[in-house]
Formats: sequence, structure tokens, C-alpha cells
Amino acid sequence: MNKKKNSLPSVYMAGPDVFRGDVADFAHSAKAAAKVLGLNALFPCDNLDFSTIPEHQVSKAIFAGNLALMDQADFMIANTNPWRGLEPDSGTCWEMAYMYAQGKPIIAYRDSALSMVESINEARLLRGLSPMNIDEKGQHWHEGCFVENFSNPLNLMLQQSITELVIGDVVKAFECVEKLHQHLLCGFDGDRTKRTFNSSLKIC
Repeated sequence: MNKKKNSLPSVYMAGPDVFRGDVADFAHSAKAAAKVLGLNALFPCDNLDFSTIPEHQVSKAIFAGNLALMDQADFMIANTNPWRGLEPDSGTCWEMAYMYAQGKPIIAYRDSALSMVESINEARLLRGLSPMNIDEKGQHWHEGCFVENFSNPLNLMLQQSITELVIGDVVKAFECVEKLHQHLLCGFDGDRTKRTFNSSLKIC
């Protein structure tokens, strides 16, 4: 990590929390929780002054601003709770891929440890539908397609790109980052830790 001496490790906060009605309060409390742990939380659009940006340039400015924050960050925490459906927010998924391509650790968090199959069946039951059909090979079928079933809460591409999945809230995710940061300071191999830590060593 190319950090100045005594500077705090920075953590980019990915997730659909930017759409919350209480977004300002949420960002403030999350940043405070991070600071207690010795971390500097970067919330999307922190570096933008919307009063100076023409309306037709806002989306482009958000994109560029968030890229700059991710380039600055040492770590990412990603809210992977279902958003407008059964999958995580698509913008969050894109940002996770961007950070993974840079070799930066990603701590994902969500409320439930249910697998994708369990989540779909739970949603079907809430709609008054029967559980998914299972064929002779044991594959689950939903809306004409079989469902990936590796017993993970996330799609395999997301699951394999994260350092660790935390079942809990944003504070627990920050706590996991702090533990990971301490491991990195103790000399764990950087690439192995960032790319495959979740399958080799458990820290949270």
C-alpha cells in the first residue's frame, strides 16, 4: 500500500446506500465508526460539489468521482444485500470488479447467509408459489433456467472475487477490514491475501 506515514487506511464504501432517505446520517455514522477503528471511510460522491456541476454532466461526474475514490482506496466494503430484486445492486457489482482488477481486498457484507437457491425459494413462498422444481440431476429450475447452486449467497463471480463475506452490517464490515489490515501489516503475501484469502484463511 502506497500510503504516507501515519495516514489511515482508506476504505471505499460500495452499495446502494447512496439511495437511502437518510443517506447523510448513514454516511456520517459509518465514517465515525470507521474512524474509531483507525480507518478512513470514503463514501461515494465525497469529492463532488453538485452545486457546481451542470445537470447534464451529473452522471458523468459521479462516475469519474467514484473512480477517483476507488483509485485512492486501499480496501472496499460492499453492501451486497438484494436490491430491487434478489441480486446485489448492479453498480456495486461493477465497482467490485473494478477494485478486484486492481488487486485490492473486498469485504462484502449482507444481512443473510441464505444461499441463492434458498433465497429464491423464500421469495417464491412469500409470493404464494411452491419451491423450485428439481430435475433428475438435482438441479433447481426457476423461470425456465437452472439456478447456480454452489451453496453461496452470491453469484460465483462475486463470491470468488471477494476477500471475505461478512454476515452483518456496515460496522462489522469495517471491523473485518481492520483485522485484514493488521494481517497485511504482519507480512501475509499481498496477492494471495487479496485474491484468495476467503478460501485459505478466515479472519472474520
